[in-house]
Amino acid sequence: MYKDGDANQWAGIELGIIAECPSRYRSRKNRLKEHFLKYGGYDDVERAKSCCPKNYKL
Repeated sequence: MYKDGDANQWAGIELGIIAECPSRYRSRKNRLKEHFLKYGGYDDVERAKSCCPKNYKL
């Protein structure tokens, strides 16, 4: 990765990015699980899979 500037600054930035990624992933995963359960869940998996959430790109 190209790093321009103070290495100490980049270390903090990288730690922030590394800490933020799992929380974003968990949040997105939880929203998708709620959508899945709302539109059929485990009882009707085909319907749940066919009803893609709005503003969601595959």
